[in-house]
Amino acid sequence: MIGCRTGSRTLTALLVACLLAIPGMARSEDDQKFASRTPALDELKFGLGAMEAAEYEQAFVHFERAKEYATNSEIRFQADFGLATAATALGRPSEAEAAFERAIAARPDHVEVLYSYGLLLKQTNRPDRAASFFARAAVNDPTFVEAYVELGVVYARLGRHADSAAACQRALAVDQESAGALLCLGVASYHLGQYAGAQQLFEAVLETDINNARARYGLGLSRLYQEDRNGAIQEYAVLKELDAELARDLYQAIFPAQ
Repeated sequence: MIGCRTGSRTLTALLVACLLAIPGMARSEDDQKFASRTPALDELKFGLGAMEAAEYEQAFVHFERAKEYATNSEIRFQADFGLATAATALGRPSEAEAAFERAIAARPDHVEVLYSYGLLLKQTNRPDRAASFFARAAVNDPTFVEAYVELGVVYARLGRHADSAAACQRALAVDQESAGALLCLGVASYHLGQYAGAQQLFEAVLETDINNARARYGLGLSRLYQEDRNGAIQEYAVLKELDAELARDLYQAIFPAQ
């Protein structure tokens, strides 16, 4: 199932793209002349505008009203997706989870909702469950690079580094320049003891994002474990200006306490 993604990994961008795909949700004045207007659609539009303005409490209220006024299952589904997204932004995970569950019950193969729910589960430290939803999103849309990358990330959290590598290789098969996939595969390769390969992957990330702290950290460790201590020290010198915590970890690896 090809969904309504825009290329952005933010929940708000996914929601906005999906809502704009609904008949009657046109945004321009010319298009509005031909759009069917209902109270439910109006509330979805108001909720969308509030989300884009980062007014999440108002958005939540509008999506609740859209669900109350809904006259069909599609509007109810989109209202629940909106409620889940707004609740996530408000830091109310239990409400977000309930809304995601309703939305998925209505549309179990909807890749944006599956992926977005996976992000919430990852954020709330439930990597096992998050992995299942990222995997479902990727199965339903094999071109969904971000779903493969996030699957690789949560597999890494679970210590499943071979599975993490496989997921990120799938992402790179779709987009060989994906920085997220290159970084994810670099981390997996490092944990699998493939230090030279990891170094190449981290260097590839830094070619397009020279200030990527995680890539710089991984490169330092990869060089260290290839007995290139001076190279690791060079990476530390750069990293300490980018991320003090990662720099401290790299320093301790280079100069372990005696």
